[in-house]
Amino acid sequence: MMQRKPAMASEQITAFIRRYPFATMVGPNWHVSYLPFIVEEGNTPCLLGHLAKNNPHCQRLEEEEHLVLFQGPHAYISPQWYQSQPAVPTWNYAMVRARGHAELLDKTSILDMLTQQTTQMEPDMVNQEQIMPEAYIEKLAEAIVGFRLRLSSLEGTEKLGLHRSQADQMGVQHALATQPQWQTGALLDYMNWQQKWFR
Repeated sequence: MMQRKPAMASEQITAFIRRYPFATMVGPNWHVSYLPFIVEEGNTPCLLGHLAKNNPHCQRLEEEEHLVLFQGPHAYISPQWYQSQPAVPTWNYAMVRARGHAELLDKTSILDMLTQQTTQMEPDMVNQEQIMPEAYIEKLAEAIVGFRLRLSSLEGTEKLGLHRSQADQMGVQHALATQPQWQTGALLDYMNWQQKWFR
């Protein structure tokens, strides 16, 4: 049975997006784009992102509502990993869903957004003029469309088996640590990271 835990707290969702910023955005006529976002906090939470100007999604960017899906780590969970029986296989995962309407950014705001994205992912790169000259950044910025997604909803869901006994949870964590697939290690890292929200 696929059981879900209660929705994430708003602070946890913000931290989740910063940790896993790459998302799938679905817009009008099922246009789908893949891109990183940054969170703009305030009275109304927003997401900032950009697309290449030649992306068909840009033609209807300001129409209707967009759905954005942030996929966190996920992995198969074997019933053999549990201490208690009977049990069945399942899949553990974490994700965040957002909905909102887009508004276009002007050139100054686009450049500011690009600086914020670089700062978030690689802070030391922001002042590396030799690698990223200002004129070069401004030239490339002409080829993108920046936008702010004003959110009407933002929620996160986790299924990590937290309803099971401590022995079962320890069995899952030990098994994840010994599996060869990279997804299992990523899920274990996430489980360890998210525990701080419940201490």
